[in-house]
Amino acid sequence: MECRDLCEWFGVSRTRTAIHHWYQSYADHYDQDLTAEPDRVAIDEKQIQLENEQKVWLYAAIDVNSKIVRGARLSQNRGIEPATIFLRELKEEHRVSDEEFLVDGMGYLTALAKTDLLGDLNYSNRNIVENLFQTYTMRIG
Repeated sequence: MECRDLCEWFGVSRTRTAIHHWYQSYADHYDQDLTAEPDRVAIDEKQIQLENEQKVWLYAAIDVNSKIVRGARLSQNRGIEPATIFLRELKEEHRVSDEEFLVDGMGYLTALAKTDLLGDLNYSNRNIVENLFQTYTMRIG
């Protein structure tokens, strides 16, 4: 989404799908040897209210160092299954297999195990995702 916004800023209008294909084409030709520590991604969920008064759960994943939102998803429910679906989508769409997920106890460890992703209970380094939810509440909620 940020790449699309940047393109539009330069006067280039492309769909998200086109940008995704560009990225995949580039990634196939330029394999990277990653030697650094895995990225750390904070994930959490928050109940929000939509314009039609419906309450849903917003799941979000944010890279702790770069502060880039890696993914977000709305769900009717909260729990292990919606968390697992969210993590599967991240794994399939954003190549997060080597990243370390910082989670709270809300069943995420089970969801991580179901998706073969690495994670750790971490309450102190997850402030970035809490700040996202706070910003959402202040600006939109």
